[in-house]
Amino acid sequence: MTAEVGRAARAAGVREVLLFTDLANPTSNGVYQRIGFRAVADRLLISSAEEPVIPG
Repeated sequence: MTAEVGRAARAAGVREVLLFTDLANPTSNGVYQRIGFRAVADRLLISSAEEPVIPG
């Protein structure tokens, strides 16, 4: 799915496709590299806000 969405985006003229991954998961990261993604930066998101509660 990830490879196909990336290909479709590129075919539609999108210059860059951004994929956020879990650095602690070497299996998925290996797959992403094999389908053409490459690491460009590490990010860390820190939030002091509580997660919103969505009524169910």
